[in-house]
This record gives sequence, structure tokens and C-alpha cells, in this order.
Amino acid sequence: MVTFERTDSSPLSAIIARTSSLHTTERPIIFLHGIFDSATCWFPVLEVLAKTGRHTIAIDQLGHGLSPRVNGDFRLPHLADLVYETLSSLGIDRTDVVGHSLGGLVAQQLAQKHPNLVASLTLEDPAWEFDPYTDRFPAGQLERVNQLSTWTPQHILAQGRLDHPLWDERDIAGWFEAKIDV
Repeated sequence: MVTFERTDSSPLSAIIARTSSLHTTERPIIFLHGIFDSATCWFPVLEVLAKTGRHTIAIDQLGHGLSPRVNGDFRLPHLADLVYETLSSLGIDRTDVVGHSLGGLVAQQLAQKHPNLVASLTLEDPAWEFDPYTDRFPAGQLERVNQLSTWTPQHILAQGRLDHPLWDERDIAGWFEAKIDV
């Protein structure tokens, strides 16, 4: 049986998935989500890997999920530092890192700044429009944040089903929960 534990390790919130029936000496796998998402989007992957005995952790990036809201610095080096500090607070000194979209950019920064921490790097559809040296969202992204903030939960859910017709309800549920947290 897989258990999910929410930790508010400083400075970012994280979800840890593990199973008590298997013990592993393998290094953990860290998952970093994209913009407008949260750690909950990784639930299906965390569960599958935890059943194999892998220690898995999904982190809510700054301004997402249960992590603190953006208050100034939203540049990639700072985001990578926050992930590093969170992993340090969890006692993690070597890990595999998976990043999607914005999470891919943060994962790359993490690997560049802390090469002894990152054993392997998997980038899934990393973002390419993000300007890492400004505090601004990519073109059009701020408008999308403002648009999402005016939608009802029902509208967001309906849009998710339209945008992702091949996703099952579990994937849609994780996507939906992340959008509500933006």
C-alpha cells in the first residue's frame, strides 16, 4: 500500500510517496511540475514508482500548490535554489530529477548549480519561452493566470476535458486540482 505524506519542508511544500512493504537503498526521484500546475499532477507516477520501492517526492514550486506565493524573485536560479533548500531540509544529498515544462528549466538550473546533487536528469517537454533573467511570466502567461482566476471550478474542469480529451478522469482530477491552486 502506498502512502502519501504532505510535508511543508522549508521553503517549499512537497508530497512524499512511499510504501512500507518495500525498503530501498536507491536514491529518490524528485518531480518538478510546470507552470499552472502543482505536485498533485504527479500522483499517478508517484504511486506506480512507490509500489516498486522507489522513494518519490513531488515539489510544489514557488507560487503553486501549497508553497508560498511569488513575492519578488521568480527567476530560474532562485527557483532552483528553493528546490535545493527543500531537498536539503529533507536530508537528500543525491537524487534523480524529472522536470516538466517550467519544472524542466528548474531541473536544468538545479543540475548546473548543484551537480553533486543531481545523479540523472529527465526533461519532459521543457519550456522554451521563459526568460530566466526577468521576474516576468512568459508572453501571454500572466493573462492566462488572470483568466483562470475569474473562472469557476466547473469552467476550469470543462476546459480541461476539452483541452485533454484523451486523459482519464484521474489525470483530469490532478490537472484540475493544480489549476484551482494557482
